[in-house]
Amino acid sequence: MATNFRPPPEINMASPTLGSEWRQWRREWKYYAVASELMTKPPLVQVATFFNCAGRGAQEVASHFPDWEETNGDLETLLERFDAFCIPRQNIVMERFKFYNRTQGPGEPILQFVAALRTMAATCEFPDRDNMLRDRVVMGVRDSRTQQALLKKSGLSLTQAIDIALAEEAASRDSKLISAGDEQRPPTESGVAASMVARQCRFCCQSHQMARKYCPAWGKTCAVCQGTNHFAGSQQCPGRAAEPRPRRPAGGSAQPTARRSADWRPAPAAAQGRRPASRPAAAAVQPEVSPPANVSPEAEFDIMTTEGFPTAGGDSGRH
Repeated sequence: MATNFRPPPEINMASPTLGSEWRQWRREWKYYAVASELMTKPPLVQVATFFNCAGRGAQEVASHFPDWEETNGDLETLLERFDAFCIPRQNIVMERFKFYNRTQGPGEPILQFVAALRTMAATCEFPDRDNMLRDRVVMGVRDSRTQQALLKKSGLSLTQAIDIALAEEAASRDSKLISAGDEQRPPTESGVAASMVARQCRFCCQSHQMARKYCPAWGKTCAVCQGTNHFAGSQQCPGRAAEPRPRRPAGGSAQPTARRSADWRPAPAAAQGRRPASRPAAAAVQPEVSPPANVSPEAEFDIMTTEGFPTAGGDSGRH
């Protein structure tokens, strides 16, 4: 007999699931017996080979079989005795109840779910096993989209149900991979972050990207109010309203004139014998937004980014 074939492992006769384990073991034994051409050997060699593969537990069980001897018994009779011992009388109603309540578990693949249904259906004695398996796949599948795809198919067979469920499972897995890849991509021009758009800064009065590292005023001291992180004359400077504004001399001359006394006031236009000149309408003053109280200078830089930044389009940007 050839020795390059792997024999089935010893069977655990004390297992609480002895029935299912015996079915699996006997299936492996059948393949081994055919591959090793065991049926061509004498009956005594067949029985000895069986006990060698089944192990000590099977040998102990067989010693209690009535009216059976190793020296004159055949292998088929021995297998029937083990069938009766390992597979007790099944409660068909209970087995079918378990089958009808089997659903796909979280993260359980479709093929694994179908394999479990086939194992359970083997003890249910269904007259039409394939149709019962098909119905249980449709009703027990976990994904609602897969279930809808199965219900749309007219004349659905078991093979078609498995193929559709596998296709939906693969599509759902691929869709998650694509979505995860989109989240890791850098932003495009249309989806660029607001902090990367160049806008006029209220701290340095220059146009740059709204981030601290691009602001030349960050970390500097103001020459007017001695505050930090802004330049004199910026919207952030509290002393910019107190700065003296240079006066333009009358007549439009660019040469500076002598400074008049503080109490000097020009005479009204009517007293000078001329009509008062009409003044153009003053431009609307944009209200200034002040930062909330009790905010640190570092946090204040980011708070000002969402309010009060004039832009080319009139909206505010993030610094």
